[in-house]
This record gives sequence, structure tokens and C-alpha cells, in this order.
Amino acid sequence: MEKKADNDRIEKYDVIIVGAGAAGLMCAASPAWEQAKPAIGDGEVSRLILERGDRPGIKLLMSGGGHCNITHDGPARDLLPAYGKAGRTLRGAIIKYSNKDSEAFLKRAGVPLYSDAAGRVLPVSMKAADVLDAYLEAAGRNGFRVRYGQMVRSIEERGSDEEREYLLDTGSKTYLCKTVIIATGGCSYPKTGSDGAMFGTLERCFGLEVTSLMPGLVPVITEEYPYGDLAGITLQHVRISIHRDGEKSVHREGALLFTHCAFSGPCALDISGYAASGSRIAIDYIHPVTFDEAYAKIREKRIRSGKEVAEAFSLPRRLAALLAERAADSPKRLAHLLTEDTFTVTGTEGFKSAMVTKGGVGLQQIVPSSMELKDRPGVYLIGEVLDADGASGGYNLQMCWSTAQAAANAVVSHLHP
Repeated sequence: MEKKADNDRIEKYDVIIVGAGAAGLMCAASPAWEQAKPAIGDGEVSRLILERGDRPGIKLLMSGGGHCNITHDGPARDLLPAYGKAGRTLRGAIIKYSNKDSEAFLKRAGVPLYSDAAGRVLPVSMKAADVLDAYLEAAGRNGFRVRYGQMVRSIEERGSDEEREYLLDTGSKTYLCKTVIIATGGCSYPKTGSDGAMFGTLERCFGLEVTSLMPGLVPVITEEYPYGDLAGITLQHVRISIHRDGEKSVHREGALLFTHCAFSGPCALDISGYAASGSRIAIDYIHPVTFDEAYAKIREKRIRSGKEVAEAFSLPRRLAALLAERAADSPKRLAHLLTEDTFTVTGTEGFKSAMVTKGGVGLQQIVPSSMELKDRPGVYLIGEVLDADGASGGYNLQMCWSTAQAAANAVVSHLHP
């Protein structure tokens, strides 16, 4: 059901979305398209998604450990600080196309959701595939088809302001469209095809400014990491601080996961953007208990063994045993380890393990209410390709939803006033 080419190379469409990841599929699934159903007949399709890989939504299936933390609970305004400075620019879209809007879409699609104690919103089934299927089904109803193995290598502008069109070349095929929506993501998990190649294309073809690209929400690596044997153990509430000479310390609280070679889990991931090589990371395993309180308790109860540490401070026995061993029978050393276990950061696991990309197309180049490029009518950018990212806990998928809905509604209003 794909449109026949006018010649051997060029195929024409009204709308082309580049990228069948979370943002692209959310855009194609938008209820906005229902207001202007495309005319489909005689094998013609006017809406297309181009995907460089051979499957849709690979990173979406990986999100939340395969459970898909689709958004975060609470008033939409309360989500804004999670995006830092970008939250101010995207405020209108995030509030208008809110977390409740995202939840309502999935519930209508037959995907029941629930909020956990940390405010994360997930499908009751705990299956990311259910979320992906809902988007794919809605995209199909809206007249979108996905064509795989198509990596856009160049985008050429044609025509005047009134009749502007864009020519997309993938090497094997050429497409012409009135509207192009870029949803190619960032550089995280490059093995899934999200390797940042589109940033170079956007710089070359449109002269766009792309800010420095860095891995975000990524495990933190330190010198002399002692917890390899504890891989898989999670502490539900710790406090992590990062100190850099001459700079203000940064603090985060939340769950911590030990891996074979790094600190992970929401707390470590959220602070990873500040974890420059040479900085010092301090972990408080028993927050809000202070050093003085811990030291007094250790001395009073003569706590020495791992079993005693575990019982006194409600810690996993294997971690408590290791802390007791490292303390070497010193009450003061044990209190320090419990409240300020300090390591020197060597780096992070990089883009191969990063959940998001920090950096991207500068937000000053888009119209925040529509996600349209200011000097390229008909070109929209959504999701992780933008210089916007949030904390862990569903904020990044919510950003994808909000920007995707803003673009879809703007395109429908423009093409079908």
C-alpha cells in the first residue's frame, strides 16, 4: 500500500517522518491525524515513516528494563524542573500535551497503566511491547506506513515559500514531501541505529547549530570499584554527591544499583551528567542518618560484623559484610563508609550504555509551540534530536510525546486548515 513512484526514483508524500523510534511513532499515532484522514485508494499512501533499521521502536522496547516507563505521575508543571533550562522552552508543549494526555492515549488503546511509589508510570503488563503495538496500530489507522532500510543521507529544499517541498535522498530511493518531521533520536545505544548520524546531515543541509553531544543517564565508573561481587543488588534510597574542585557540589537522592563495574540505578544515572573524570563521588548509604549519629550507634552497640551492620542500618547483608571488611574494625572508618563512601570518577560507560543524549539541535532554532524550524517552514524536529533531556523516571519519553503531539497538531492545522 505504498505510493507508486512518479518515476524510477522519486516518490511523493504529504508527510514523511524520519525515524520509527519513540518520538516518530508517537507523532504518527497522534489523534491529531484523525481530524484529517488521508485519501487512501488505488494503492496510494500520503504519509510515510522512513526507518534506517529493520524494526520499529527498538529503544522503546528497551526502556525501563523492557517495562517501558512511559511518563511520570503528578501535575505537568511539576515535571518541568526535570528538564533543566530546556523545561522553560518546552513548557507550553509539556503542559498542553501532558503526562495525563499520554496516559489517556494508551488507556484508550487498551494499555492499562499504573504509577509506582517513585511516580513512574508503567503498563500493568510490564511489557514495553504492548506500548509499541499501541503506537504502531494507531499510526497505521492514521494512514502511515513504515519503510525500513532507509537512512536519510541528505535533505534538499525546493520551491518557494508558498510551494516549498523537501527532497530526501536515502541512496537507494528519493522522496519528495511537503512536510518532514525529524525524529531520529540522539547517539545513545548506537547498536540500535541511534548513532547521531542525522546531526551531521542537519548541520550540512540546513546549517543548524548542534550543541556538544554527551552520554546522559549512564552508569558511573570509578577508580578501585569494590562492588563487582554485588552486581544486581539495589538500595532503594541513597544520597550521591559529586564534588569538583572550584565548583558547587551536586546532590541526588534515589535508588542505587551495583553492577559488575559501575554505579547505576536512577540516582547514579541522574548525576552522571556531572561525573567528569577526576571528580569525587560520595555515597551515603543510610541517608538521612548523619555521620555523628552512625558513629554514636556503632560505638554504643559495638557494631563490627557485617551481620551487625546489616541489622543496625537495614542494609543488604552482602553489602554490609563488605563495608565491615573495608572498615577493618574501625568504628570511625565504618561510619564514614556508611555516610560518605568516596571514590574518584574515571568516567562513564559512554553512549553504549547511555539512556539519552545530552545535547542536540539548539532549541533557539525552533518554534516551541509547534517544533517547526524557524527558517525552514515544513521541517519539524521532535524528541531526542533536540537539545533537551530529562531525569530518569519517564521524563524523556514524556518529552518525546509532548514534542511529537505539538508537531502533529501543527502539521494538521497547516495542511488541513
